[in-house]
Amino acid sequence: MSSLLTKLTIVIPTFERHSFVTRAMKFWDGKGPRVYVLDGSKSPIPKGLLETFSEKINYIHLPVSFADRLAFFCDQMLAEGEGVDEYLVLQGDDEFYIPNGLEKCIERLESDKDLTTCSGVPMGFRPVKGFGIEGFKCYEKLFGYMRCESEGEKRAAAHMG
Repeated sequence: MSSLLTKLTIVIPTFERHSFVTRAMKFWDGKGPRVYVLDGSKSPIPKGLLETFSEKINYIHLPVSFADRLAFFCDQMLAEGEGVDEYLVLQGDDEFYIPNGLEKCIERLESDKDLTTCSGVPMGFRPVKGFGIEGFKCYEKLFGYMRCESEGEKRAAAHMG
């Protein structure tokens, strides 16, 4: 387990995709980051399955809109300042981050306290008949793209916008 990843909180919103999100929960369990799954599904993930994860995997069944689940997280978790680590990343329920890539992002953020956000190179994968999978770069048009706002809050808003 990386000590850098223990500084990270991963938030995974999901809706009616338990197989995707439980795969992500299994992937991150034991790797260091704290994970919050914000599930808007009609039915929750079975308690027996949830009990197989460590205390670093936090499951919240909240059958409300995506925006309301994120607002709940911000109001309840971020506002209280408890249960959230120094760095925060939002992950789709069918996405994966390479742990080493997240470590590099944390290293970069720690080396330059003026930075608000950091990201790597997004990759896509697709099955190739008879071969396995093929990887390819996504979002080539964003190569070298930067936002240089003077204040941290403005940089974060510009980045997320």
